[in-house]
Amino acid sequence: MVVQSFDYNALAPAVVAALQRGFPGAAIKTERGWEGRVHVKIVSDLFDGKSETEKQGMVWEVLQAVLGSDSQAVSFVLPYGMDELP
Repeated sequence: MVVQSFDYNALAPAVVAALQRGFPGAAIKTERGWEGRVHVKIVSDLFDGKSETEKQGMVWEVLQAVLGSDSQAVSFVLPYGMDELP
């Protein structure tokens, strides 16, 4: 089995930029995952009232449209609506 590694330092800013385009005003944080993969936490009012499936779909649609095959570097996404914050 071949393990693919990613350049987190190059890809994380591209992931943030893509998500900022798709979710203006969102709070976005990335962390380094295994083999340079990008883990994302994103908070946006565009997720308010949406199911987890809907929120995930929204994020992945943006990532794939903007990053293409580089979206494979993202391995974990936690999307939150403003209505989910304490």
